[in-house]
This record gives sequence, structure tokens and C-alpha cells, in this order.
Amino acid sequence: MKAAEELKNERKHKRYDIASGAFALLKWNDTEVLGSIKDISRGGLSLSHIDDDEDLEALARITVNLISDKFCFENFIGRSIWSKKEEGAFTTAIVKMKRCGIEFGQINEEKQLQLKEFIDSHKK
Repeated sequence: MKAAEELKNERKHKRYDIASGAFALLKWNDTEVLGSIKDISRGGLSLSHIDDDEDLEALARITVNLISDKFCFENFIGRSIWSKKEEGAFTTAIVKMKRCGIEFGQINEEKQLQLKEFIDSHKK
């Protein structure tokens, strides 16, 4: 596995940590997963969500809606690039959590502006 510094150097876009209150709704087929956005860039996001045994790792096409109290930007197209169980999030709780990485596909100028507005409004 690559060191965190190596992965950071491979990224094409600056990644921003997100304050609480920003969510993403992932949709594919007849399935939906809602989670809290942990970080985001122009290229994608990382999301923490309840582990309901959905296999997000193998999804080549996902619709992503970015949601907060200020915005609801819909229909970004993306794909899942990784998924793993979160360790230590709720060690004594019954609820198990997962974290996943979503890469955005080609987005038009309107979606780029929406994404920029969402990031600017929610970054720490």
C-alpha cells in the first residue's frame, strides 16, 4: 500500500476537509446511500456512511447529489474507486460504518460552478 504522502502527490486536485452538515446521496439502480462528506475536490469525494452491506466498490456508474442546508446540487455522475470499513468510529456501538471514495466523471461548466460553490461554502 502506498504511503499517504505518495497518494497526496498523485492527486490532480486540491482536497478540502468539509465541516459537518454536508452530505452526499449516492444512487444506482434502485439503491440509495446517504453519507457525510469527509473531504471533497473537483475530482471526487470521500464519504462516511452506515455499513448496510451494499457493495460500493464495484460500481462503475453512480449518481451523486450534494446536499446541505444551503444547497442541493443533483446529478453529478461518478464511480466508486474504493470502499472500506471505518475502524474505531463507533467501537462500542452496534452501528458499523464504512468510508468510500467517489471519483466524478466528466462534468460540464454548470456542474463545475455548482461544485466550486459547494466546496467554497463547506470547506474548513
